[in-house]
Amino acid sequence: MKQVRIPQKQTSTDYIKFFGGLDLETPVLSIKPGNALEAINYEPGVKGGYRRIDGYERFDGRAAPSDATYLFMGVSYSDLVMVNYLLTGATSGATGTVVKVGANDLALSNVTGQFAVGESLKYNGALVGMVGDAPLPRGYRTALEDAQALNGAAAVRRSAITPVPGAGPVRGVWMFKGVVYAFRDNVGATACKMFKATGAGWMEVPLHLEVSLTTSGVQTLQVQEGDTIVGVTSSATAVVRRVMKQSGDWPTSNVKARLILSNIVGGFGVAGESIKIGATTCGAFAAAPAQITLAPGGRYEFKNYNFTGNSLTARMYGCDGKNRAFEFDGAIYAPIATGMTQDTPKFIAAHKKKLWLTYMGSLQNSGDGLPYSWTVVTGANEMGIGDDIVGMAIQPGDTLAVFSRNSTWQVNGTTTNSFQLLPISPDVGAIPYTVQSLGRTYAMDDRGVVETTRVQAYGNFDQATVSSEIQPMVDLLRERVIGSTTYNSRNQYRVYCDDGSGFVMTVAGEKIVGFTQLRYPVAMSCVTSCEDATGKSVVFMGGATGYVYQADRGSSFDGEDIEAYLRMPFASLSSPRYRKQYKKAVLEMTAVSYASIRFQPDFSYGDPDVSTHRLQTGEVGGAGGTLDVSNWGNFFYDAKLVSNPEFGIEGTGLNMSLLFYSKSSIDCGHTLQGMIIHYFTGRLAR
Repeated sequence: MKQVRIPQKQTSTDYIKFFGGLDLETPVLSIKPGNALEAINYEPGVKGGYRRIDGYERFDGRAAPSDATYLFMGVSYSDLVMVNYLLTGATSGATGTVVKVGANDLALSNVTGQFAVGESLKYNGALVGMVGDAPLPRGYRTALEDAQALNGAAAVRRSAITPVPGAGPVRGVWMFKGVVYAFRDNVGATACKMFKATGAGWMEVPLHLEVSLTTSGVQTLQVQEGDTIVGVTSSATAVVRRVMKQSGDWPTSNVKARLILSNIVGGFGVAGESIKIGATTCGAFAAAPAQITLAPGGRYEFKNYNFTGNSLTARMYGCDGKNRAFEFDGAIYAPIATGMTQDTPKFIAAHKKKLWLTYMGSLQNSGDGLPYSWTVVTGANEMGIGDDIVGMAIQPGDTLAVFSRNSTWQVNGTTTNSFQLLPISPDVGAIPYTVQSLGRTYAMDDRGVVETTRVQAYGNFDQATVSSEIQPMVDLLRERVIGSTTYNSRNQYRVYCDDGSGFVMTVAGEKIVGFTQLRYPVAMSCVTSCEDATGKSVVFMGGATGYVYQADRGSSFDGEDIEAYLRMPFASLSSPRYRKQYKKAVLEMTAVSYASIRFQPDFSYGDPDVSTHRLQTGEVGGAGGTLDVSNWGNFFYDAKLVSNPEFGIEGTGLNMSLLFYSKSSIDCGHTLQGMIIHYFTGRLAR
């Protein structure tokens, strides 16, 4: 009998590169395979891939939880030991807080002293065990155990960090010369307070007294910072901490200035009392010195700027819509008086050596190099927009872009006399607190994210809307937006909402890579991008409950799991009407240390009649991991430049989609770069 050879099915493979972000608008068959149908808490990489976003952690100036480490110690137990026990070495006197307990070992954080091999361990004076081998810093041998111990050490530090004192949301947070400052209303909401982050937590910044000084046109001695002034009538004294000259010149002109005073001894007299330095008169007070106070309820905006050529005179400037603008040098808070009847500017910029403030639809600038002077004589000026201004940004070419709620403008020129206010668009504006510069300027408008460039044609702004692929998400979020930031190191623009939601936009050069969605478990009240003392970009977020959080820190959302998922499009692998038998997928990914990810395949657009929807869990170890067995008996991979976990998908359909899911407080981050699909091609669907 002639032997018949049955042809074997040929296995095909196809590689899908993950790239491009969410696409919520393109028809199903036209979506690029590397885009995403859902992407929560993943971010698009500049060169591709989807990176699980970093965590955030509470901040008050104390040591960061994410920097905490642990000491590994072999132990023979004689009694129960639990997490958070404070153990003491009976001989050495060393101490440490337990953050992880194993069968024959434990991990300690906040260690003081040096534990000795063989010494007894005590808890509350009672013997609980004995030290085995020499303790080792970060001594666990698996990525999972190492991550668990680090997480426990972070929790110990986290518990000591406190919210900004007061009540209600954080009103503003900013970094100046490497120090973080925050504003929050007091209990009872009768005033706002300013605080400084220190190694001991938040400390209130004292506000001094202010007074107006005039020289009445007579020759007088110039008042300088550090001078001690004396009331001619009252003999009261005070130290001058800031001199804010508004007009005139010493020694012969009529000078008007405001002084910030401290160390007052005695009581200055009524308005008109003459003041002297030594034996020489330096002017008269317009009124008695008054304590500086801040009204509650504002939302602070900030800029760091230097109006002189001296590197030591960089200052922090801010405003909040409820109080006067201010200048701060790290010690002295100095309100700026512009002369407006309602002197409560809402947005601030520094441009062309001038301070720029907004009052509803009015744009005003200070004198040239004179942030305290707001008179026409010194170069101050006002321009009317006709609509509430919601943000400003310096454009390439040194032009100031001014955004109102419903229009966009530009200020061209180099001096007050040459400034021109010209329209960019009469019908494209911005939502408040969403204007940011990232090479180009981006803002969120009702129609989505709008890109502003110097070459845009007036009135033609359809081409400037860069978020058309996520318009359904924009429509849901735009009424809840509370702020935005840039992540310069990742080329990202982020928008945040009052319920913890938001989105990420990644930029590569002049192109938009894509968008993904944020979902935080806590609501933020304000967000800000700053530079630390080394010039590195850092992001801080003010919470609705009073905590300040630093972003891009740690493996958790301030101790809570980071829940993230990514759903890929239904890939037909270039044959949309042929049935395919899917066998397995090989995932291309990297992990920082420990990562745990679940995979869920769906076939034929999620048809419930298609069999074998398998949920699998895999663990991946990044730098420092070792081969181990997972809790689910699937796979755990050692550290590689690229990890390639394989998993069965075993289903038949016209196409297939994969859902990746991660929920962890110990995963320090991973990136999904692409996948190889193994499949057999079957018959044509009828």
